Amino acid sequence: MTSNEEEWKEEDSLDETGTQKHTLSLKDVVKHAPSESKAETNVLRSIEKQDLETGSLSTGILEGVPEDASHVFQTNAGDKKSPLPSTEPETVEEELFNLTNEMFPTRDQEEHKDANKKNDRQADAFADNADHLMKRARFARSKMMCQKEVKETYGEFKSFLSFRKDSVWMYGKNALIVITLSTGISCLLFYALNNPGGNSPAEATVSWWLLFIFVRQVITLTLAKCVEGLVIDFLCLRVPLLLKIIGPFFTLLLVQSKGWPFQLSIWGLINVLMLYGKGKFARHWLFYQEVMDIFTEKNQAGTVLEATVYLSLLILAIVLGAAVALKRFGMGLWYGQSIYHRYGKELASTMKNSSLIGKVAQLAKHKDSINRRSFDLDYADVEAAKLDEEVINDNNGLESDLLINTRHRDVYSGELASSQAIKIGDLLGEWEEPVTDDLNEKDASISAIVQFRTAASCMDTNFPFSSAFGRADKRERCIDSSQKLYLRLKAPDSPVLKFDTIAIVALKQDGTLNERVVKDLIRMFRPTRDGELTMLDFVKSIDTVYKDLRLIRSSIMNVQRMNAGAQRLWDVLFYFIVTCIVLAILGVNALALVGSLLALVVGLSFMVGSAFSKAFEGLLLVLVRKPYDVGDKIAVANCNQDASGTGSSGWLVKDVDLYNTTLVYGSTGEEATMTNGYLNQYRIINMNRSPKAALNFVMKFGIDVSKEKVEAFGKAVEQFVKDRPREWMAFSAYRLTSVEADLGFVEYKVVLQHRESWQAIGALLNSKSDVQKFAFELTKELDMGYEAPAMPIILSKRAGEENADVYEDPITMSLG
Repeated sequence: MTSNEEEWKEEDSLDETGTQKHTLSLKDVVKHAPSESKAETNVLRSIEKQDLETGSLSTGILEGVPEDASHVFQTNAGDKKSPLPSTEPETVEEELFNLTNEMFPTRDQEEHKDANKKNDRQADAFADNADHLMKRARFARSKMMCQKEVKETYGEFKSFLSFRKDSVWMYGKNALIVITLSTGISCLLFYALNNPGGNSPAEATVSWWLLFIFVRQVITLTLAKCVEGLVIDFLCLRVPLLLKIIGPFFTLLLVQSKGWPFQLSIWGLINVLMLYGKGKFARHWLFYQEVMDIFTEKNQAGTVLEATVYLSLLILAIVLGAAVALKRFGMGLWYGQSIYHRYGKELASTMKNSSLIGKVAQLAKHKDSINRRSFDLDYADVEAAKLDEEVINDNNGLESDLLINTRHRDVYSGELASSQAIKIGDLLGEWEEPVTDDLNEKDASISAIVQFRTAASCMDTNFPFSSAFGRADKRERCIDSSQKLYLRLKAPDSPVLKFDTIAIVALKQDGTLNERVVKDLIRMFRPTRDGELTMLDFVKSIDTVYKDLRLIRSSIMNVQRMNAGAQRLWDVLFYFIVTCIVLAILGVNALALVGSLLALVVGLSFMVGSAFSKAFEGLLLVLVRKPYDVGDKIAVANCNQDASGTGSSGWLVKDVDLYNTTLVYGSTGEEATMTNGYLNQYRIINMNRSPKAALNFVMKFGIDVSKEKVEAFGKAVEQFVKDRPREWMAFSAYRLTSVEADLGFVEYKVVLQHRESWQAIGALLNSKSDVQKFAFELTKELDMGYEAPAMPIILSKRAGEENADVYEDPITMSLG
């Protein structure tokens, strides 16, 4: 990208008719997005830069499982059929599975689908035959499938060997060189130099030691590597045979032990079976031949293979490899479940929006058929397009007699509308349902974690919204692709894009609308009441999804980095314990070593004890409490201070590690680094986790204003709010809060619910300002204004006196 493009200048061009056509740039989107400050734009740019330097998202989730073998642990991959598009997935795992297959269908899935259709047709054909024919057909079919499976397994094994032919040849050549040289030197010592060593029956000769270490141990190590390749690489990852026999947990345990832990355990086990004991085979593998005396009892072996220390070392090797495998498995599963529970639903929501944008982009390929087709979406009749409206009363007027209208619900969440919820609080008292964990998602299975990993890896692409949409690896390119998509979708004779065009993606095969998809489209694009979308609104909607995608990707990568750091800390403790055990086996007094280290630690604790305590508190903050993610806006304040009712001026989280958090002040863009231990002692308000912000303001009317004017004022403000569905979710309350007869006014409070969270505090304050401006002008039109009476001037206090009143900004006070 050139430097001129980096300046985000507006571009104007002419279309084919010679009319000036305005194209959007990043500057236009940022300028019309009051929720985004300059600091947030800079943080997003730094996140994009980090994404280019980091690897795949799947590298930090169940690290032992290769990406191309993730499907082995996904029970959905072959055993479950994806639910119909109109069916709501029951779990996050199912939703991620459906979205992944929908956005990135694989060839195997298509072949599996065709095979299922073929088998179903065969089953239908056999169903008309007699019972004995059915049994014969089923038996023949099972036999044919078994033969086919064996044949496929053999083919996979041949492919597996051919793929590793070069590496096996290289290792075998090196091992053969070592064995040949060692055998030659041993023969030279045995036959030419009178076989030194073996001065006593308990000692072994030098030639025996050379054969034992550089020949037989190389062979046992080679056998361990072969077992690893066969069991893990082939039976676990290439052909999911062990998965069916021992289950996913033990299969994943084997996969996590891949490398030196598995080889060490198998090497120790082979040594116990082949190189331990008093038997002739353990002393000399070729004891039965009489041609070469070097491989018989004439080459003294001593009591090495009978020693207790040797057996202890072999058992330690087996146990150590198994312990490391269990550690990897436990920590990998724990970290995987933690990431899944923390970001599973958020990732599913982001991928759902990405999938919708991809469908809209695919729709643009059929522009001619779109323009010729008559498709009218009636916004008055479609329930999905009703944005928090009151249900029309029936002719009998029964609903008007109800205290609470339970049919008045939020179209997006399906929950009772906020205005009705507030009315319940006013009439019956405040109540909040206790929060309980979803039992279905409490313990994430291995399949769910691997499915999350597969879905997360789908974001490692330059085309997150499909190739039909275009490149979206940077924000500028995403905006460019968005506006090109808008122009392809828009009818030539229409100044704006009709939502009817986009709603075609919600059509089902029977010609009816998929109500769930329509709701998702309305939630994402938020068209006007007339069903229109301007280019700016269209691009801003896609830009919001792009930012969500980048932020969740950065958050997952950041958590993976912190988990890797925490794992290194656990490794230090783990291997310290292992070292003490090894020293104890070798006869070293490990307690003396531990006592010396403890004395050193106690001595240092007087100097750095406080620092260690703060560091530990910081670790608990980011690893256990997890009060914020990268990209969140937070407000830090003392626990005994009340939060500001108008929103707190916050800090934007730029980076998080185990010990420090980098913050950017939202108002000025100043960057600060604070230790996690310091932040642990304060109250942290996460604005991004505070959705659907509730805003309120107070209006004063003269006490002589009529009731009809007060009610007309409330209805006018409510209509003003409902006419802006992209900003406001509900007109929550309009109530009398104070009557000041002596001062000649009454006070009413207006409570509104915004669609944005407190993260977008700029958008909240701008929207609130628009409503207040309208309310102020309305009071002048209705002649409802209130003029405060003249107050006497009190000169009892002078500037500089100790008792003079001091006023401080509430936001500054909340920040401490």
